[in-house]
Amino acid sequence: MVTLAAVAAPFFARASTDEPPKSTLVLGGLVFTSTGGNAADFTLWADHATIDMSSERLRLEQVGLRIRPQHGRPHVDLRCREGFLEVKTHSFRLQGDVRGRIGDGRTVQADWVAYDEIEGVLYSETSVLVEDQTSVYRGGGFRYLISEGALELFSGVQVLRSP
Repeated sequence: MVTLAAVAAPFFARASTDEPPKSTLVLGGLVFTSTGGNAADFTLWADHATIDMSSERLRLEQVGLRIRPQHGRPHVDLRCREGFLEVKTHSFRLQGDVRGRIGDGRTVQADWVAYDEIEGVLYSETSVLVEDQTSVYRGGGFRYLISEGALELFSGVQVLRSP
C-alpha cells in the first residue's frame, strides 16, 4: 500500500505560455509512505517536491526519512538536503549531507545513501562516518541490512576513536 499526501496546493509548471505544458507537478510539501515492503515500511517527507509525471520520479528538497523494519527492530531516521524517489520501485537516493540514526543508536553521515526496497538494504558507496556508543569509524561505504539490523562498513575502514 502506498500513501501520497500533498501538503500544499500543487501547480503544473510551464516554461512559457508559448510552450505546451510539461508533465511536471510541483508541490510545496510531500509525505510518501510505503507499507508492506519485503523488509520494512518507510515514510519520506520533503519541504518541496517536483514530480516528473512521465517517469514517475520525484525530486525532493529538505528530506526526512523513517524506515520501520519488521519484527520490532530499531528504526532508521535520516535527513538530507535532497533526494530522488522512483515511485514504481519505491527505491530512493538521498544526497547532500545525509545524517541520521540507524539501528541501536548508531549515527551515520555520508554524501549520499540509497535504499533498495526489494533487497531491504540501505547503502552508500562513498565515504561514510559511523559512530556508536564507544567508537567512531570511517569507511568507503556501507551496507545496512534492514531486516537483520546488520551494518557492514567496507573499503578502507579506519577506527577514528575507540574505548
